[in-house]
Amino acid sequence: SLAYKSIFHLENTEWIPMQNRDTIKTMLKKYGACASCYYHDNYYYNDTTHAYYKPSGATSNHEVTIVGWDDNYSKDNFAPDTPESNGAWLVKNSWGTGWGENGYFWVSYEDSVMQSMTAKFFDYGKATNYNNNYQYDGSISGGGATFNKTTMYAANVFTAQGTGEKLRAVGYGVLNSNYKVTIQVYKDVEDVPTSGTLVTTKTINYPTAGFHTVALPTAVNLTKGTKFAVVVLYEVESGRAIAMADGPSTSTSWFTATNVAESGQSYARSTESNAWQDVSNMSYNF
Repeated sequence: SLAYKSIFHLENTEWIPMQNRDTIKTMLKKYGACASCYYHDNYYYNDTTHAYYKPSGATSNHEVTIVGWDDNYSKDNFAPDTPESNGAWLVKNSWGTGWGENGYFWVSYEDSVMQSMTAKFFDYGKATNYNNNYQYDGSISGGGATFNKTTMYAANVFTAQGTGEKLRAVGYGVLNSNYKVTIQVYKDVEDVPTSGTLVTTKTINYPTAGFHTVALPTAVNLTKGTKFAVVVLYEVESGRAIAMADGPSTSTSWFTATNVAESGQSYARSTESNAWQDVSNMSYNF
């Protein structure tokens, strides 16, 4: 029941490679903080200066919050290894105020793991912005669908639950900033997503990587029981277009996530074909 007592809703995330240092600094001024990660090993932590630098490696094992930076932070504060240049991120850890400098520490710009990771910013809106959210999210196993082409369609079909609703926005996700995204909404869908009437469309050129909420140019009136489809055309200049998806169930040593996808929910098709594939039959949802 707590899910329906929220004050804010997460509307957007922006994923920025840690090597894009200037962009991250600009966004830290706007948002105040971002999530990132590194590989923690006490051997590389200087307990005197509360500074961390690991010169090699590519796998992370700990998530932290970046809250600031100092371009002039001395490279001599790091031990046992010393980076080539000054500069470090000011990081808030989750191990309490008794650790580090009242819970904070410094990570060198040149830390091998952190600089290969992604900064993730979170943008919230008031819960009153939108009253309802239609989605299929059964698991957390990140993945995607692709036809190994530079273009593809992905779609979800929903049934309106309320009376007199207005569909005003759509959420979508992209893996990088190489995308052009075109959103289409079909109303009075009979079976496959495009079997209804196209009522509105919106194109977004080169959004940042992450999840985004985009307002539609025209609100779509929905009555209870109306089937509607959100169709997303993904286009990339090079490589392959990938539509984010929640995949089959996931189980590890410390959590289990169960995905239950039902027929008729999520579809995909190549731009070279008019035949939609029901990917929810394969335990996937967009």
